[in-house]
Amino acid sequence: MKADEFDPDEIREHVKSRATWLRLVYMIIFLFFAWVATFVFGVVILVLFLWQLFAGQPNAQLRAFGDNLSTWGYQVLRFLSFNSEDLPFPFDAWPSGSVKTGGGTSRSRKKASKKKKTASSTSGAASGSRSTPSGGDDR
Repeated sequence: MKADEFDPDEIREHVKSRATWLRLVYMIIFLFFAWVATFVFGVVILVLFLWQLFAGQPNAQLRAFGDNLSTWGYQVLRFLSFNSEDLPFPFDAWPSGSVKTGGGTSRSRKKASKKKKTASSTSGAASGSRSTPSGGDDR
C-alpha cells in the first residue's frame, strides 16, 4: 500500500473512534487473562498427567475443563487477532465443548442454531428420530 493512498480525514476519524480505543482496553484485559490462563492450563496439564500416571486414566472433569479452557483460549486469540468481534468470557458465556470448525463467529452460530430450533419445532415429531453422525455408539 502506498503512503498516498491514506486519506488524512479517515485516519483522523479512526484515531478519534471511541470503539477503537475501547477495543484496545478489552485487548489489554484479555492479554492479562490469557497470561493467567497459561498458568492455570499448565497446572491442569500437570494434574492430568499425574492422574494418568497413578490412576491409569485422566480425570474426566479435568479433561472437560481443559477442553473448555482451550476453547476459551481460542476465542480470546480470535478476538485479539481481529478475527472475531465477539468478547469471550467473562463478557459472554463460558464455552462448553470443543472448538467448532468451519469458520464464523459464535454470534453467527447462535443465529443459525435459533433458526434450526425454529425449523425443528415446526417439523413435529420427525426431528426426534434422527440418528447421530457416529451411529449413536460413543463407547
